[in-house]
Amino acid sequence: MKVNPNDKSGKDLCKIAIKLGFQLKEGGSHTKVKTKDGEFVTTIGRHSRLHRNLVIKILKAMKKKGANIEIIR
Repeated sequence: MKVNPNDKSGKDLCKIAIKLGFQLKEGGSHTKVKTKDGEFVTTIGRHSRLHRNLVIKILKAMKKKGANIEIIR
């Protein structure tokens, strides 16, 4: 999956995580991303727009756990 990290919200990243087969656990102000085995991957803040570098860091964490992500720069 090719992902452009510009202008992404927390909802956008949650949708991407679900498409890639991760499980989500809703918290108070963040959403935890876990593998199907329950292993913690990262957290996603519930903000309308996330900083580009933060989006890249979250995507790299998912990629490290086996997600097929190509970050378009």
